[in-house]
Amino acid sequence: MPETPVLVTILIILSASFLRSAVGFGDALVSVPPLTLLLGTETAMPLVVLVGLTIAGTILAFNWKSVRFSAAAKLIGAAMLGILPGAMMLRFMPESYLKIMVGLVVAGFGLYNLRRPVLPHLPGGKTTYLFGFVAGLLGGATAISGPPVVIYGQMRRWSPGHFRATMQGFFFPTGLMIALEQGASGMWTSKVGWLYLIALPTLATGIFLGGIVNRRMTPGKFNKLVYTILVISGLVLIFSS
Repeated sequence: MPETPVLVTILIILSASFLRSAVGFGDALVSVPPLTLLLGTETAMPLVVLVGLTIAGTILAFNWKSVRFSAAAKLIGAAMLGILPGAMMLRFMPESYLKIMVGLVVAGFGLYNLRRPVLPHLPGGKTTYLFGFVAGLLGGATAISGPPVVIYGQMRRWSPGHFRATMQGFFFPTGLMIALEQGASGMWTSKVGWLYLIALPTLATGIFLGGIVNRRMTPGKFNKLVYTILVISGLVLIFSS
């Protein structure tokens, strides 16, 4: 592979790992569109999953004390129950319509809270299962399960450190299942493995720098950044449909 695409790939992964480590999510927003154009879907998708899995695993390894394990376990369990019904939804509604609906909700939520940052506080309990189930529905229908979990974390009013760590408690097991499925289907090619290994030092740098930013951010600035990313994510969903 020519040197320029490799260098660009490394820079994209640096940006994605920095954002994911600083906020707890959003790496796919930065990495999927450009890497798909640069490498093609067959190479970009498994590479993005491996990168995300590495980021989540690293954050969990060094910040496991900050994970809200009870909430993460409930979210994962409920999401598993929602995957099959979500896949069945595609029989009645086109995927593009679902993405537009999700995009409108996510972007609207982000815009509302940027203008009037007053969120009801969720105590957990049954609401955790609800958000997890909705995440599973969306994951089964569109392969996008993150927004409901991110919104849930914000409404729990966790600190930046707890939010970042607990998001990985949800994303790591779900990402692991996707990675294993991709490996079983033959998507782990030598090209994917080579790019992943080449990018590891940069990936580690992004995780380290993002962690520093996360620890130094005030809750107010952190929340604004999360809502901004949600708005962008929602708009991407709408216009990519």
